[in-house]
Amino acid sequence: MKNPILSIIIPVYKVERYIQRCLMSILDQPINSSEYEVIVVNDGTPDNSMQVVDALVKGRDNVTIVNQENQGLSVARNEGFKVARGEYVWFVDSDDWLRDGSLSALMPYLENGQNDLISTALCLAYDDESRNRMEQIISDDLVLSSSTYIISYDRGAVQRFIIRRKLLIDSGLSFYPEIYHEDVDYIPKLVCLVDRVLMIKTCLYNYYQRDDSIVHSWKLKNTTDLIFCHDRLMEFSATLSDEGLKSAMLFRAFGAITQAFPESVFNKDSEYAKLYMTRKQQIRSEARSLLRYHYPLRKKLKIVLCLIDPCLYFRTVEMRKSS
Repeated sequence: MKNPILSIIIPVYKVERYIQRCLMSILDQPINSSEYEVIVVNDGTPDNSMQVVDALVKGRDNVTIVNQENQGLSVARNEGFKVARGEYVWFVDSDDWLRDGSLSALMPYLENGQNDLISTALCLAYDDESRNRMEQIISDDLVLSSSTYIISYDRGAVQRFIIRRKLLIDSGLSFYPEIYHEDVDYIPKLVCLVDRVLMIKTCLYNYYQRDDSIVHSWKLKNTTDLIFCHDRLMEFSATLSDEGLKSAMLFRAFGAITQAFPESVFNKDSEYAKLYMTRKQQIRSEARSLLRYHYPLRKKLKIVLCLIDPCLYFRTVEMRKSS
């Protein structure tokens, strides 16, 4: 059987309420089912998610189910990728869903074979639909250098990317297991694999903002794992010979360690505060070293604020969120 153009990989764990919306947003797209495959990875979910899946995919020959013991999102994505056959892969989370016509809009970009990495804007979707908003709006497709993309547009969420599968096979890039914020580690390294990123003007993806998601229920592990991602990105930056990519990667690593300390929980957890004190001087030192690179003005302002006092930057971020 001819390989599909696109493989869509969906990890499933405790998403009984959401998986039907996700799956049907893909399977109901008005394109030939031979053009794409769906790989559902059962990450040992203890609820009825897989019963819902089984009922929905019965009789569909473009759906594959992979079963594993619970090992977390990273491993589920990696295992799904191992059986993917498409020229491109798309990691879709099971509580999110594709927008109407997404696959029809995407296919021309895949069929021309000229793009290794495609980025789509996300529609931030809430239970209260009046809050829904587009993450970014561009009037036309943009082709950006990898370094420009990392500095200006890298906002986490691997779901925004459609990736040439060979790129991942040749590089061996995979998701690091058993950490929160795995995309913080993965995405900058992914972008470094290409010379350019195609940002398409059409928004393809609804990114569900759950109140009980990992990023909305902060724990000390969120902080320690972001510090871990920062350290990995710093190590990776040392392997880069291109100065543009190196400066971009150093900025993303800096972003990870500053993201690790949201001001909203700063005064509520003594362990968190102790951890901040062990890293405060490192944050300021990195800010000082970044001043020698050329970044956009708003990025420079972040660096300067952290150099003066990292807490000043954390408070600024919280003020912007609440305004």
